[in-house]
Amino acid sequence: SFVLYCSFVGVDFYLNTRPAVVFERWLGFAPPAHVQDLKSSLWILGDSGRVSLSCTTTEETFDRIIKRGMERMPDVGRSQHYHRRFSEHFGTESEDVYFNASTGRLRYSWAGTD
Repeated sequence: SFVLYCSFVGVDFYLNTRPAVVFERWLGFAPPAHVQDLKSSLWILGDSGRVSLSCTTTEETFDRIIKRGMERMPDVGRSQHYHRRFSEHFGTESEDVYFNASTGRLRYSWAGTD
């Protein structure tokens, strides 16, 4: 029964950390067909967690992401920077989105702590 439990936990972890699943869970919609080179990492343990996501996409997808109440911050190089601080699942959560319109490269990061 222990081996079966460990197998279930492993399969569940794998299914929930695939880049398309991370994109949908953290950004609120499935990645559109035009999204390319989608990569993600997810780490949540105890009182803290981090998620990062990167891809190449369109300005329409970028606009859809930042409409979730994100605030414009000073640009970083050629990338637009948006930020949001909130508290839904952890005591303090923040997310940042960087988008380079000339290359279509988008980077998203989330961090949460209690």
